[in-house]
Amino acid sequence: MKRQENTEKLIHLYKNTFRKEEQPSERYYQTKPTIPWVGDHYGEHRILIYASAENLSCDYIKRNEPPFKTEKAFNRHIFFWSEKAEGKIGIEPFDSGGLRLVGIMCLRKLGFEVLEKGDITSYIAVANLSKFSLKGNGNNVDVKTKRDMKPSCNYLQIDLEVLKPNLIINASGMWGKWLKEIFEEFAPVINLYQYTKNQRAFHNLRGEISDLQVQELLT
Repeated sequence: MKRQENTEKLIHLYKNTFRKEEQPSERYYQTKPTIPWVGDHYGEHRILIYASAENLSCDYIKRNEPPFKTEKAFNRHIFFWSEKAEGKIGIEPFDSGGLRLVGIMCLRKLGFEVLEKGDITSYIAVANLSKFSLKGNGNNVDVKTKRDMKPSCNYLQIDLEVLKPNLIINASGMWGKWLKEIFEEFAPVINLYQYTKNQRAFHNLRGEISDLQVQELLT
């Protein structure tokens, strides 16, 4: 299935689900859920990478209302891509390099030669595991439990049914048995810590890579 077909089907199912379930409780920021970023060549290897929730704030949502409140919200990663370019899709652990590196490593294991900075984005799918962010008192609040994930579970099921991944990289920080059972119904799963440039796990992973091209990508 091509990217456009994947995207159209995902948006259709997300919108239908959102109409039925509406907004989650006031524990969460009142935004629309977004479908995963799906690269043009995702279908060749079908690697699906999950980060955690978006960790939003009221100020950030106000400054960026179109991709959170309007119809564009259902596919906001393409909005960020078109607005910011440079291979960025609005998922910070991927944009900053950590999860991008994980994707490169997996693709190379499958025999794909990563030639350019933008290639990785075209060959994988990336999403936030939680489709809604918990409200905090000025600080980010991570979605950590099955209860926190409850409003997102039907959307997660849609992701997996439509994208049919061959491999799931779970860097969401959630590794419960309930989540493992959902993932393993569809594909093998690798659990990783969520990588950002400021986290030790990212630097440890980067230190194990000798490929100069990948090092330059993350500089």
